[in-house]
Amino acid sequence: LIREQGPEAFRERIAAARDFFDYQIERYAAQPEFATARGKVDLARRVAEWVSLLKDPVVRDMVVNRTVARLGLSEPEFRKLLRQPRRSGRDPEEDEIPRIVIEPLSPTMRLICLLALREDWARERLRDAEAIHQLGAEPGAALLGAILGANFDGTRESAIRAFADTRPVGEREQIFALLLEDLPAQKELVLEDCLRGLEREGLLRRQSQIASRLKLPELSPGEVAKLQSEVQEIRRRLNELRGGPN
Repeated sequence: LIREQGPEAFRERIAAARDFFDYQIERYAAQPEFATARGKVDLARRVAEWVSLLKDPVVRDMVVNRTVARLGLSEPEFRKLLRQPRRSGRDPEEDEIPRIVIEPLSPTMRLICLLALREDWARERLRDAEAIHQLGAEPGAALLGAILGANFDGTRESAIRAFADTRPVGEREQIFALLLEDLPAQKELVLEDCLRGLEREGLLRRQSQIASRLKLPELSPGEVAKLQSEVQEIRRRLNELRGGPN
């Protein structure tokens, strides 16, 4: 290009180039897998790997803010996926040693995964639950998605262990830990209570996502008004879940 059209044409081409992260997110978001909770989690992890390579903290924070707005995640949950920059003087061979970090499940997610794993009726109920489809990248979302997407007899420990053997090491350890837990009494009531808790967590997560998006300078007044209206609706629903007055 420089040889044929000159350096000015090259500079114009670079200036007009799309942002790397915007391009990658749009490219992967166009794939069918992105429509599922697990697909969104996988994309968030992939983007977090790229963002982790940015060493300038100012640039890194700017990219994080834009990324969470594009992916529809809250900033705290996305930052959990970021790797810390390598310390100076660190032995590069340390990176060759695999590290398995198992993030603990929240009490609500642990109970939901336990019931989904052990009770076939619970899996059927959860597959139709709106709160499940709104899951983001929080710990346990990928595991729950795998459980709901599988077909095994939850009453047989051997079937659960066979399913566990198909999962990554971290998820396998979580499944084995769930096998050691006792099922709660009044399982149906517990599951419905967990779903309400999950809806509440999802609403709070969406509220945080909107707060991140409202920081984008290119939003039009109409978009700002629409997001602010959504915040009001979220607050109304949260009040309902807490049992407050309408």
